[in-house]
Parts: sequence; structure tokens; C-alpha cells
Amino acid sequence: MIGSSNLTQNGLSLNVERNLFIIGQRHIEPFTSIEAQMEVFRTQAYHFDDDIARKLTEVERRTGKSISDEEYARRLIDVGIQPKADIISTIPDEVQQVAIDTLIQFAQATPLIYAYQMLLLLIMLDYADKNGLLSIDVTASLFRAFYDLRSQLGLRRETDERATVENPNASPYAIRQMLRTGPVPRFERKGLLEVSEDNTYLMINPALLAGITHSLKQDLRELAIRRIAEHYGEDVSQIATIIAESIG
Repeated sequence: MIGSSNLTQNGLSLNVERNLFIIGQRHIEPFTSIEAQMEVFRTQAYHFDDDIARKLTEVERRTGKSISDEEYARRLIDVGIQPKADIISTIPDEVQQVAIDTLIQFAQATPLIYAYQMLLLLIMLDYADKNGLLSIDVTASLFRAFYDLRSQLGLRRETDERATVENPNASPYAIRQMLRTGPVPRFERKGLLEVSEDNTYLMINPALLAGITHSLKQDLRELAIRRIAEHYGEDVSQIATIIAESIG
């Protein structure tokens, strides 16, 4: 909650105040960015004790009129308070872990009517750039490559004939629409990704992006391949080969 209420009796009970109350999952925006900024504040903060209070009082006494930030920083140094260097905003480990746990639970338990969710997970792991952006066009082309290869091998494209990908001649637009209405909303509801405003990219949750290690990526890849194999009732090794040849 953010607003004008001060932590006073009047501010909390008597005054007319304006506040915005936001509810959501801790590991998604805007909470991820807020916690990252709070982590910077915590890292840069000094413990406020009598010595710090005395030094700050001395600086304020000598300052008098308004001065520049640079001059104020120099005066802090003069009394023995070294301003801490700027620190790159980082997402707290706890928030990263919440995002990772959510992804693992999703990968383990999301129902698979089609193989879509696990295919999207595999593509996310390998094709999102360092900023967490994943092209929807690239994703659609990789989906098509997977299903076309299954057809070439004489395997079922999907287990349900109603699937969009059952049509080998489905247009790129149809595949993109399938992504936006099928697997993507399931990831969105868990706070794992969202669609860019121009509908051209999938944006991976920053907390998730920061927390995925190489070993975790390998574990998730093996889990996704195993679940796809279970979905089709095929050997894991066969699915792994198809994934490697079509997606990478």
C-alpha cells in the first residue's frame, strides 16, 4: 500500500488520506522491482547510531544554506562518513527462489492436454535473451518445426485432433494466436511471463531470469522432455532426439 497516510494516529485514523492498495504475487511486477530497489537501500544503508548522528549534526550545522549533492558528499567524507558506491539493482534471493519454486511446481503439475506448455518452457530456457525477451514469431516457428518433424517421422502431431497444430498448413498467424490463447496465459497466471504491449515478445519474469542456473536449466529441460514423452506415451530418448533436432 502506498499513499499519503503517515504512521501517526491522525494519519492512520482521523485524516482524509489517499492510498493505493495493490495485491499480487510477490515474485511478479511491480513487487519484484520494488523489492530490488529496497535491497539497494538496505545494502547502501549505514547503521544509525550515536556516532553517525553526531557526525551528521556537525555536517548540518556547518552547511547552513542549500548546497550541491557533490559538496554535501565531500563534507560527509570530511567528517568520516564515506558515501557508499552506487550498487546495481538486484532482486533479493528470496524473491528469486519464490519464482523458481513456482516454475518448478508449474512444470511438474500443469495438466497437458497438448504438449504446448512444455514446448514453450523448453523454448524459454534456450531462446530468451539476456533481458528475458522471447520473440513470439521465433517461438511459433519452433513449434511448427517440432510438429512438422513428428509428421516426417510418421508420429502423431498431437493427441487431440482439435489442436491447431494438427493442421500442417496452419498459418503463422494461427500458430501465434494459439500461443496467445493456449500456453501463454497459463504461464501468465503463475507470474512466469507476460506479453509485451506490442504483442511481439514474451517477457520472462525478471526474478525468474535472475534465479535460473545452468544446472537448474538442465533439470527443467529433462523434466519437460519427460513430461512430453508421458503425454505421447513415447520413449524419453525418442522425444529428446526430436527436441534436439527441431528446437535445439
